[in-house]
Amino acid sequence: MGPEVGLVYDERMCEHANQEDPHHPEKPQRITAIFERLLSAGIVDRCKRVPAREATDAELASVHTSKHIAAMRAVSKQAYDREERINLARRYNSIYFNKGSTLSSLLAAGSVVELASRVAQGEIRSGAAVVRPPGHHAESDAAMGFCLFNNVAVAAHVLAHGQPSLGGVKKVLIVDWDVHHGNGTQHMFWQDPQVLYLSVHRYDDGFFYPGSEDGDLDKVGEGAGLGFNVNVPWPRRGYGDQDYLAVFDYVLMPIAHEFQPDLVLVSGGFDSARGDPLGGCQLTPAGYHRMTQRLMELAGGRVILALEGGYNLSSISESYLACMKALLGESYEEKVSAENSLLASTWSLIKEVRKHLRPFWPSMSKEEEEDLDRVPEYFVVHDDTARISSSSESEHESEGDVFEDLGAFFSDLQVEEISGDGYFEDEMSLEVETRTPLIEDLINHLHLNEMNESPVVEEPSTPVQRELDGAVNRDQAEHQEMPVPVIIEEVKRDAKQDPSVPVIVEVNIDAKQIDPKRVQVPSLESICVLLTLALYSEALQRLLGNGKAA
Repeated sequence: MGPEVGLVYDERMCEHANQEDPHHPEKPQRITAIFERLLSAGIVDRCKRVPAREATDAELASVHTSKHIAAMRAVSKQAYDREERINLARRYNSIYFNKGSTLSSLLAAGSVVELASRVAQGEIRSGAAVVRPPGHHAESDAAMGFCLFNNVAVAAHVLAHGQPSLGGVKKVLIVDWDVHHGNGTQHMFWQDPQVLYLSVHRYDDGFFYPGSEDGDLDKVGEGAGLGFNVNVPWPRRGYGDQDYLAVFDYVLMPIAHEFQPDLVLVSGGFDSARGDPLGGCQLTPAGYHRMTQRLMELAGGRVILALEGGYNLSSISESYLACMKALLGESYEEKVSAENSLLASTWSLIKEVRKHLRPFWPSMSKEEEEDLDRVPEYFVVHDDTARISSSSESEHESEGDVFEDLGAFFSDLQVEEISGDGYFEDEMSLEVETRTPLIEDLINHLHLNEMNESPVVEEPSTPVQRELDGAVNRDQAEHQEMPVPVIIEEVKRDAKQDPSVPVIVEVNIDAKQIDPKRVQVPSLESICVLLTLALYSEALQRLLGNGKAA
């Protein structure tokens, strides 16, 4: 086996960009910033460059439907104009398209397959793919959550169910440390015992994106795949290095050693990093380095890191660099943050996850769990509220970055769908009408999306669509009223108040009045309206001292 670490990067993946909103968090600079940091640190010169390539239809069809593949390939064809791409994107959950979307997404998926195949065949020892758009939210039949094709899932299926010429891989471990649950990946391997999927993510009682119960700890697979799906759902923000490492020590690594994978694929989202505007967690580069080191103990070190989320350019660059140093066998000069400390809730969550996995993995047995009756002495347990309060201090790249400031402010908000009609007061209606694409994506990705259980996709009427399906489905009504209750959990409560009962403040948005095209940049008035609503919610909460819903 060769000693090299492979590296895939291609600037053509920057052609996927949101032309309506240049401030969209999933932007081309995500991969250029990472690559420039690797260059400046001398990492690129120490790696074997692997050329990017487009995924084939056969590779994509291993996890995606033919209709979805055709739809994504058609996005960049001349038959689609700009307006039709915008209309198509609106039929998905948190997606945008432009002329470069097809090529970028094909390159992202194909590059991960190519890199993983070379690792499997022994040409390189391990690898890293600096790719975009990300993939783990993409379902078999729908784009979702900034993801068009499920890059890691395609590679995992091609290798686990491929030919012996691909290195004889039979079992693949997918570790997803993105702050969001990888709903698409979970669904694709729900009944597959050859792919073990483990996701550590924010769950927030199902209200954190993607906003379903699929990410809960009792979702362990089905049929032949029973026990091969592992979810570790953080109940809120604030979790850091030692919390993640405790999950590795007491859940992931014991099961992985039993599973004995032939290859490890990492859905490397860096939105769990300290300073990310969406995640609200506290992982440091040292924490990512340590997690990567641990994974190198598996499968003879055959580990492939593929970029998923992460929206603070500084955080993702430094975190990716730390992972690369681990793949190259280098130590990391900084120690993990809050050395030997973790949140009290981490320990109870680990025990609960192990209980659900006990029927399937001997390492999760009650006998093996005796040491979990008490926290090991080398851990110092910190009160949850202290960490959560400190986690609000985001490390923004710029004081003037509106998106990051608003992202940090709204990281505590949770929402669920309720019935009923409502509207903003008349004096607020103008600002609702001028909601910009930036604010639209902020609301969509920070839980204020339309909570459909599964995305329903209707392609617009175009010549390409007639060629693909032979028929045209007319658009249904594009606007509907969208009642949104905002649930705010107060960190510091009265001693008399039941901490398990959240205060609910209902905010109803009449989406018929929303035209996001009217303003292309966020206005100060728009931001003030959102902040005013949040302050109004807090004031209501304080008035309702008994903690009951309003």
